[in-house]
Amino acid sequence: IGNLTVLIVLFFGKGHSKRLNKYLANLAVSDLFIGVLCAPFVYWNFMLGEWIFPPALCPATQFILLSSVFVTSATLTVIGVERYVATFFAFSRAYFWFKVKSTKIITIIWLAGLAYAAIPLEHTYVDIQVATSSNSGQCKYDNNLSVGKKQTFLLINFLLTFAVPSVILIFSYTAIIRKLIRI
Repeated sequence: IGNLTVLIVLFFGKGHSKRLNKYLANLAVSDLFIGVLCAPFVYWNFMLGEWIFPPALCPATQFILLSSVFVTSATLTVIGVERYVATFFAFSRAYFWFKVKSTKIITIIWLAGLAYAAIPLEHTYVDIQVATSSNSGQCKYDNNLSVGKKQTFLLINFLLTFAVPSVILIFSYTAIIRKLIRI
């Protein structure tokens, strides 16, 4: 409901910065994808300890989850960098670039997120447990992957969606705060 409200306000309200509104709308959309298309399935899988949904939903859910998390993380990072550039270089080409290219930036973020989420897609499946009486199983994303490849993917996932964005955001917002305190 909150993300739908954000989208309604952004699209039908009177906004000051259409560029920032695009980024906020992008965050709301990616959060809606996680909340509507992933959370219910992941929740029930966790609570029941097994995948009770059609097998095709397992890779679809993982794909949407990975791409949406990537998009959210990248969008927050771009907002932080854009605010940094706006604060320190308001009359530069970089600021003008952020101003003019926000739609292209969002498109690139989504394409990168979709490409990134497609990497483990072929290895995602439902492992049917022979011991259960039903045809339920476990949704797994590591079919036929070596331990090294699993660890490499998890490390890259951690770096791309948490560590690198966190460092960039800490730097940009700390610099902005320091500048505002000096003023």
